[in-house]
Amino acid sequence: MKRLIPYSFIIVLFLFSCKIFSQFNDAKEFVSCYFTINNSRVIELGGYDFTEVENISDIGLTEMFGLGQKMIAGEMDAIASVSISVTNKGKHTAAINGLYWQLFIKDEQYGNGEMLNHIEVLPGETVNFTVNTNFDISKLLKSEDLDGIFDLISDMENQEKLKRLDVKIKVKPLYKSGGTLKEYPSFITIKP
Repeated sequence: MKRLIPYSFIIVLFLFSCKIFSQFNDAKEFVSCYFTINNSRVIELGGYDFTEVENISDIGLTEMFGLGQKMIAGEMDAIASVSISVTNKGKHTAAINGLYWQLFIKDEQYGNGEMLNHIEVLPGETVNFTVNTNFDISKLLKSEDLDGIFDLISDMENQEKLKRLDVKIKVKPLYKSGGTLKEYPSFITIKP
């Protein structure tokens, strides 16, 4: 019986170590997947809901007036939603337990955040996920033409529009090691 306890402890420790190693390998496999931005859009601008806005004529007079005031004041908060696809072309499961991300437009960072959801991509499959970010769009207003702004506000499934604005997301995967989340050592850059 005295021998059984140390052997049991060694077996549990071995299994626990294998699980940690497996999670790191899943994250490593995730990094080697193919990523693309499906679409990007502003879902809220200056406190107004823009989920149904397809073009400038969809914006009501009240919203236009309110947005004009906020633009003059230089305080134009926005929430952007970016849909990302990840395709696992490998032979092993790719998985992460979350990620840190940064939103860039024309090489300038506009937002960042974290998503603490488990994402698993089986071999040969594609999974979509969305990240939302809060940012001050007045920085973009100072550096972009009006057409570019309305392209950003409206639905941007057109990959050429995303490329023209040079929208990209940098993500740093998170994986579990024991009971804590660890950061993968590098960022992945995702473009349209």
